[in-house]
Amino acid sequence: MTTDKRIGDRFSAREFARLGVDSEAAAILALELEQAVGEQIFVKLKEAAESIVRQLNEQGHALALDEEQIGDPLLPIGISFRDEAADASGVARCKLRLAFDLTVSAGYAHLSDDLEDARERMSRGAPS
Repeated sequence: MTTDKRIGDRFSAREFARLGVDSEAAAILALELEQAVGEQIFVKLKEAAESIVRQLNEQGHALALDEEQIGDPLLPIGISFRDEAADASGVARCKLRLAFDLTVSAGYAHLSDDLEDARERMSRGAPS
């Protein structure tokens, strides 16, 4: 039995065709596909990143999750770790930063300006 989350019929070729090539609705659906795929891949990315961080910490680092990077909609999908310590004057310094960024792109035969306009509207929460 598999526990993989499926993308689903919502992103089928039939659904994209129904919305129409170069339509705003298909551009929005492509952006939603980017998000759905990104969320699925991020689960695996996070598992791999945490494994690598554990290995590095076993080698003397003190990498910890960079809380400032969580939930920032202006940042790419990803996860970041920092090894911070106070220097001689007591100022916190990042000795090592390790970041894992994920880029997922999708489009359905759209001109780049149309897709960018749709992306901008989605980021502002504006209706399609």
